[in-house]
Amino acid sequence: MTLIPDETIDVLRGFNNIAVDLYGIPCTLYLARSLNDLIGLDMYLTTENITFHEHVDQKVWIEWAPKNIERLRKLGVFAENEAPILGWFKMRPDITVKSYIKIPVRYIPDNYKSVDEFEIVNAVMINTYSSEVYRCFKLAPRREKV
Repeated sequence: MTLIPDETIDVLRGFNNIAVDLYGIPCTLYLARSLNDLIGLDMYLTTENITFHEHVDQKVWIEWAPKNIERLRKLGVFAENEAPILGWFKMRPDITVKSYIKIPVRYIPDNYKSVDEFEIVNAVMINTYSSEVYRCFKLAPRREKV
């Protein structure tokens, strides 16, 4: 049993989708597939082992370096020496950790030199009791094997 009716949660999710559509920037989303098959690799897992499904024309709203430490702690993001990157997505498609996004260079701040791919490293759950309303993730510049 939920405290908020399902219809109300659906309306809030719709508002989230509208906000990301209005204020988000275009990106290409690469969703990681077959992660369950790779559990045995654990720390030896590389990006070459993961297959991705491409979703073009997606939107993401990015907070490049939120300054409000109290707000970040309420979101469960603890960053000390790094400036965290938060990405807000629509409710569909279902996003998983290890996925990544590719953003046009014109939307990327200057302190991320020659980086246009950002990996989804952690899910940020916001005000969730029994249903997720907002899709927020912590992002990091994607590292490739040299």
